[in-house]
Order: sequence, then structure tokens, then C-alpha cells
Amino acid sequence: RAGTWQLCGWDGRSSPIASLPEVDGRRQATSKVMAAIVRNDFSTILPVHELQDQKYSEHACVHSTGMRRVGIDDSRLFLLDGDPFALFAGVAPAGQEHPCQHRQYLCPLQLPEEGAKVRCRTKTMLTFEFADELSERMLRQDRLGSVHQKNWMPFVANGQLYLIF
Repeated sequence: RAGTWQLCGWDGRSSPIASLPEVDGRRQATSKVMAAIVRNDFSTILPVHELQDQKYSEHACVHSTGMRRVGIDDSRLFLLDGDPFALFAGVAPAGQEHPCQHRQYLCPLQLPEEGAKVRCRTKTMLTFEFADELSERMLRQDRLGSVHQKNWMPFVANGQLYLIF
């Protein structure tokens, strides 16, 4: 992940939000998923670049702190039947400005031809009834910090994808 959070100067006592860049009158944290391809010895085949064919700005919301969150982050890479996939969190579903409610997306990756970059073939928002019910309950209780569905962990066993929530 690359994002403006990495640019924050934070002393551990005050809020790091004050050091975020200001965009259109509001502090903004922007995140993007990055990709690179390396050999077994970690020499570079394809340098770090942003994952192609993503509309990062469609995932935007106003956080309970007043800052704007934009993008996707916390990507997990895994293989399913020998094909590469990414699982990542969008800061909000497209068109949902409040609350910021991370949702998980699954993306089969297309590895590049020479000179091209890694791209997402299709982006599918995942739904999990229990997680959705839990998030909605937290919203009703005004516990905005608990509604995020992010950092799910994928694992594959016997050709079947499982997600730990």
C-alpha cells in the first residue's frame, strides 16, 4: 500500500490527522494498492507501480474525525488454482460517503506482458451476512470505529477459498 498516512509526522501523542495534506478544505488520507514482480532472489522484474484499472476515487467517504478517506488498502495476495488474486479493502462502497465503512473486494490479477503493469481484471465486492449485520448493529449503536470490514485473511485449502473475518 502506498498512501498519505506514510507522509504523516506523528509524535505518538497528538493526532496524525493534522499532518495529512489538505484537499478542498479537508484533511485527506489517500491509499492505493501497489504491485511489483521480483525473482526468487528479489531482483526486480517489474518495479513497484499502482495496481492498474482501479478507480481509487470512487471509494471516498468522510470519516468521523472529519477527514476524507479515499482509496483502497490492506491488500492480501494469494493463489487459487495457480492464479494470482488480491483481496483488499475499499474505504467505502462506491457512492457511500458516510459512514466510512470499509468493504472487502476480490480481484483476479492479470500479470503483464512485457512493458505492461499488473492489473485487476474485475473487482467484486464481497458480502458476508454476519459481518454486514454486525456492522449495521455497530452503526445503530453509534460505534463507528467498529463498522470496518477490513483485514480479512484469505486461505486456500483443497482448491476452495476461505476468508477469516
